[in-house]
Amino acid sequence: MPQQRHPKALMRYSTDEANADYWLAVKRFDCMGEQGRLHLHSVAGLLDADFRTPSLDYETLIKLGSMLCQSPSVGQALFKRALFFNLFACNQDDHSKNWAFLQQDNGQLQASPAYDLTFSPTPYNEHSTAFMGYGKQPPLKVIQQLAAHANIDRWHKAKIMIDDILDTLANWSAVAPQLGVSSTTTRLIQQQLDKVREDNRTLWG
Repeated sequence: MPQQRHPKALMRYSTDEANADYWLAVKRFDCMGEQGRLHLHSVAGLLDADFRTPSLDYETLIKLGSMLCQSPSVGQALFKRALFFNLFACNQDDHSKNWAFLQQDNGQLQASPAYDLTFSPTPYNEHSTAFMGYGKQPPLKVIQQLAAHANIDRWHKAKIMIDDILDTLANWSAVAPQLGVSSTTTRLIQQQLDKVREDNRTLWG
C-alpha cells in the first residue's frame, strides 16, 4: 500500500508566525502525491560513506551510477554535474549525502534530480568528493579519464560540455541583480568563479 505523504513541505521563516512575511514551499522529488513516495538511496547510505568527511571520489560515483541505472546517460549526467555545479560553480560541499538515486516499484533505479546546490567554497578550496584523488584543480588527464568512465567516447564531446558550462556561468553578473543579489555579494562570487575558471584553465584553454 503506498505511503501517504504531503506533496509539499512548507516552512515559515519568521519568529512571529502571525506576521510572517516569507514562506518557502518545497516540492519533494521523491513524493508522488497520492501515489506515495519513491524510495531514495543516498550514496552515503549505499556505500556507507561518511558525509561528514571527504570519503567519495567522482570515479566511484560515476561508475556506481552507470552500474545501478544500467544507462550510459547517467554517467554522462553525473560527469556534467560534477564539473558544472561543483567544480566550476564552486560548490565544494559535494559530499556523499548530496548524491542519490530513486527507486521505482519495479526496482529500476535512476539518478535523482540535483539537490543542495549552492555556492559553497571551503576554507582550503578542497572538494568533499575528489576528482580521482584530487580535491582541487584536477589535471586534464584526470578529467579525460573521468569522461571515459562516464561513457563519453571522445574528449571533444566533453570539451563541448565544458564550454557550455563556462558560457552559462559567464552570465552570473548579469543574472544576479535580477534575482535580488546585492552588488557586493555578486562581485565576491564573480571573483571566486573567475579564480576557479583560471585555476582550471588546462581543462578548457
